[in-house]
Amino acid sequence: MTPAVLGSPLSVLSAVDRGRVETAPFPHIVIDNALPKALYDSLSDSFPSMSDLAIPKAGPNERWSVGARAVGASDKVTAIWRAFIAYHASAAFFDEVLALFGDHIAHDYPDRFPNAASLQALRPGIRKVDTFDRSDVLLDAQICGNTPAEVAGSVRTMHVDNGRKLFAGLFYMRLADDDAQGGDLALGRLKPPYRKAEQVAGAFDGKYLDDGKIETARMVPYAANRLVLFINSLSAIHGVTVRQPTTHPRRFVNLLGEIDPPLYSAEYGEAPRYLTRFR
Repeated sequence: MTPAVLGSPLSVLSAVDRGRVETAPFPHIVIDNALPKALYDSLSDSFPSMSDLAIPKAGPNERWSVGARAVGASDKVTAIWRAFIAYHASAAFFDEVLALFGDHIAHDYPDRFPNAASLQALRPGIRKVDTFDRSDVLLDAQICGNTPAEVAGSVRTMHVDNGRKLFAGLFYMRLADDDAQGGDLALGRLKPPYRKAEQVAGAFDGKYLDDGKIETARMVPYAANRLVLFINSLSAIHGVTVRQPTTHPRRFVNLLGEIDPPLYSAEYGEAPRYLTRFR
């Protein structure tokens, strides 16, 4: 296997082949055993608790997250975790993302990013540390969790992300004894009647979509050491399946890069629209 780039040993993309990128229903990659076992086990064993991260008590099946800025400043987080999070909010990691997805980004947003050089010229910064005054893309890597569930429910149904996101990723860290059902990631697409340009807007309610107008194209089970990474667009429909009652938390790392101005607008009460041409 030829790696996309020679990245850090800490990287979830350290040995990924470009040929693994799937284009349907939108450009994405799913990698099992993304990290070497020893590194993964070290991170899993020292996964910070909510109290370590000063997370207020949350209700059942609620999401919490702590970003790179706060992780780096915490004396309750282990050194390996601080290094892991810092790398995934770095320019080096962004280079790895571009090595995998640069051609797909240029294809989907030709007016914004006409070629590889326009992407490579972006100045990376860290979200909540830097600003768009001096950076073109703000990166973050968040330690995240969903609290145990008392009743069946989804933490987030089928939706698209904020239009500021250029890419998004989820690195799953399921506990070995977690036998809960559900909580998987569904990748969706509009059903054929709603893919016509004049029908697309009617399928959306802000960032969310009418379940009757979408179909699941791929199901990615929540599993230990599994990475899902994708390019953001109005086509990047995804959601978390219903999670049955469980005493186990759901653990993951959220990866993202934001740009300004946004790629699209999909706010409540308005029809979704691209702010640059999309093909």
